[in-house]
Amino acid sequence: MDVGLRQRAAAPGVTRPEPAAAGGDRIRFDKWLWAARFYRTRSLASAAIEAGQARIDDERVKPSRAPRVGDLVSIRRGGLTWLVEVVALSDRRGG
Repeated sequence: MDVGLRQRAAAPGVTRPEPAAAGGDRIRFDKWLWAARFYRTRSLASAAIEAGQARIDDERVKPSRAPRVGDLVSIRRGGLTWLVEVVALSDRRGG
């Protein structure tokens, strides 16, 4: 029994846009946190970064810092700490 994930096929003639960061463009850390749905708004993501609640490789960074694939991001919210490895970059929210 195969229970693997299936990819949805795009409608004929419709192409999926590439994420902006895939072409070598830089993406801001606050925008990545927002796109990855850790925060509802970029303002909240930026405030969390400034407060040191979201860090890259356990270092305080500025919201404009560009995360890279392989970075370890730590996020503290509501008494919980998430450790997340960046496996892809996107500036688009949703799926």
